[in-house]
Amino acid sequence: MPASWVMMSGVESRPPASPGLRSEYARGARFRAGLGLGLVLVSAVAGNMALAGWLTFSEWAPSGISASASTAYVTVLLSLAAAFEELAVRGHLSQVAARAGGLAVAVGATALVFA
Repeated sequence: MPASWVMMSGVESRPPASPGLRSEYARGARFRAGLGLGLVLVSAVAGNMALAGWLTFSEWAPSGISASASTAYVTVLLSLAAAFEELAVRGHLSQVAARAGGLAVAVGATALVFA
C-alpha cells in the first residue's frame, strides 16, 4: 500500500484521493450501493458453495474466545486485507493500465489478476 501512495504522489504527481478516497464517496449512495452489491454477490457465492456441499460451517474458535468473537475478528481482518488489496490493484494499477491501454485493458487485466 505505501508503494501505491509513493507512486501516485511522488512519481505521478497525483493527489492521494485520485483512486477514489474522498469523504463524499464514503457517505454517498454509490458507496452504499457498491457495499450492498458486494455483500449480495459474496453471499450468493458462499450460498451456492454451501448448497453444492463444497462449504461447511463449524464452530471452531481458539480456546477462551467465543465463536462469534472469533468470527468477528476474522471478518474484520479479512475485510481490511481486501480493502488494501483493492486500493493497491484497482485503485492505482488499474488507473495506470487504463491510461496505457484503455478501460477495457484495465478491467481485463485486473479481472485476470483477481480470478
